[in-house]
Amino acid sequence: MQLLAPVFLLTAAVVLGILLGLGYLRRRRSNPVVVAFHLLLGLGGLETVALLLRGTPDGSAYSFGTAGKVAALLLVLAALSGLISPLLHRHWPRRVVSMTLATHACFAAAGFLVFLDAVLKIKG
Repeated sequence: MQLLAPVFLLTAAVVLGILLGLGYLRRRRSNPVVVAFHLLLGLGGLETVALLLRGTPDGSAYSFGTAGKVAALLLVLAALSGLISPLLHRHWPRRVVSMTLATHACFAAAGFLVFLDAVLKIKG
């Protein structure tokens, strides 16, 4: 049951990220509310992953092993690169911002998939 929260939060963040990415590619302005939800869901998912690495609230601990730490690191890098992108938006060319967003998407996708793999190994 404790694994449901991070999976849900990260999945919702990924879905919103895909929608935001498609809008960016179509050169549409992002809705700030959607961006805020994407940010909150992503950081909330990262926080729950970090908490699960320390142990669950009921005292049991999942053995994520190295995969959990790698997933957490990738998600931290995704969060940092995602927070840097809007700062670059006004002062750098679109190409640089696009590369930053692509880096953000790659870190996020990799972190999400590594975390899902770790969860499936625990459940399986």
